[in-house]
Amino acid sequence: MAFFDGLPSDVLLSVLPAVVLFLYGIEHFSKEILRASGDFFRHTVRDLTKTPIRGLLSGTLVASIVQSSTATTIIAIGLVNAGLISFSQSLGVIFGANIGTAVTAQLIALKLTAFAPAFIVLGFIIDIVGGKYKFIGKPLFYFGLVFFSLTLLSGSVGMLKDDPQVLGLFSHFTNPLWGIIVGFLVTNLFQSSSVTTGIVVVFAQGGLIGFNDALLLILGANIGTTVTTLLASTRMDLAARRAAAAHFLFNVLGVILLLPVLPQFSALVQSLGGDDGQMVANAHLLFNISSALVFLIAIGPFEALVRRMVPGEQKEIVLAPKYLNGGIPAENAKAFELVEKEILHTMEVSRDMYEEVMHSIQAKKDCRSRVDKLEAYTDLLDEQVSLALLEISQRKLTREEAERAVLLTRISNQVEQFADSIKIMSNIYSNLRDRGIYPSDESMAALLGCSAIVHENLEMLESSFGKIDEKTASRMRQNDDRLRAGINAAYKEHINRIQKKASSYGSLFVEMLSLLDNANDRLRNIRKLLYRQQ
Repeated sequence: MAFFDGLPSDVLLSVLPAVVLFLYGIEHFSKEILRASGDFFRHTVRDLTKTPIRGLLSGTLVASIVQSSTATTIIAIGLVNAGLISFSQSLGVIFGANIGTAVTAQLIALKLTAFAPAFIVLGFIIDIVGGKYKFIGKPLFYFGLVFFSLTLLSGSVGMLKDDPQVLGLFSHFTNPLWGIIVGFLVTNLFQSSSVTTGIVVVFAQGGLIGFNDALLLILGANIGTTVTTLLASTRMDLAARRAAAAHFLFNVLGVILLLPVLPQFSALVQSLGGDDGQMVANAHLLFNISSALVFLIAIGPFEALVRRMVPGEQKEIVLAPKYLNGGIPAENAKAFELVEKEILHTMEVSRDMYEEVMHSIQAKKDCRSRVDKLEAYTDLLDEQVSLALLEISQRKLTREEAERAVLLTRISNQVEQFADSIKIMSNIYSNLRDRGIYPSDESMAALLGCSAIVHENLEMLESSFGKIDEKTASRMRQNDDRLRAGINAAYKEHINRIQKKASSYGSLFVEMLSLLDNANDRLRNIRKLLYRQQ
């Protein structure tokens, strides 16, 4: 408070509102851009991440438009968590996000602030008039507001640069670490490295802070921007948490690698010329480009390091076909072979989902997010199989091939219905768990006993898919009888518990048993279809 008490009131009334306006403008600019084109950005990131270089370019593009590396990285992490891209694919986007945000500093250094009023007025008019271009009105308005606030801030710097208290606050950092820490803290205060960078550039242009000190603040801002993504990923899947950790590690290691050659880097930037503000913007851009290139070259070891830092055995879910992703072969035999492999892959995903649900019931954990994703994956795979078989059925087929196409369509549909039953079962359990209601020990034993039989049938189908012999079919029929007997016994025991008022699950326990029976019906239908084919 002593620092603010020593400043003239007119300075406070000009500097603080300008900073607040800048923060408000850039936050709403990012939101409006994402609202206007969110799906476009998500599709861009998803479609352009097949290679690390393409990922870097898409990350740069999105961040340069959104003007937020945090928003871009959160988009990437969200896509990983949703299963639309893999952890490996997200790395290029993360590297490119920092480059994209350097655009703000360059625009400020190039005095784009002079055009701010025009953007504000134009954006306001477009938003009011409406029409098919109404969606760009608010983004333009907030874009202008960002730079107009910097114009106000730039005018206030002139009053501050001769104040001894202010000069003491921004005096040369005797230890580089202090400058980095200040940049880190300011970025977390504003929740935006773009805000920190913009303010630093303006202060450097006004002579309030020297280039070398400004450079340290920029480095700290790069680290500070990672905190939001780390917090956002805490409740996400393992792959998403790894992506957030990669963002943190990339920014921290980038700063650590630069520190030993900081004097040489500073000299290089200064040799390019320009005022202090332009040099700060250039340093920001060069640092982010060089860091991205270094880690792009070492992306393999870097990915391995992140995986060691965030260990775990959870399978990563990427919503994409495993086999039907490169077109359907012209030869029918090979086309059917790919379809069968994809159906088997769908069964493997369904088994993962089944095991996840039963483990969560036994461990009293919430698995909704992962189960929903796995069920969505089975839907997607069933759709891809159906589309592939539709394409094949339009060819000239023999009767045997036509029957095979129908058979595989029916089997794929049964697998998808198996997953549907398990998801409903998961929802019932999760809703009860939210209310603090758990199955009794007797109910749990009955559920686990019946589920083990269904699991065994599923494993037998997987291991003998396409070639079920009489021995396997007989074992599965025996399991069907065991399951039916187990469910009937569980019903009777449950009735006794209800009479004694010793059950809190009520009719929902019966429904869960029915869903297990229904899931096994899907497996029995698949077994009959495959056995009949032979």
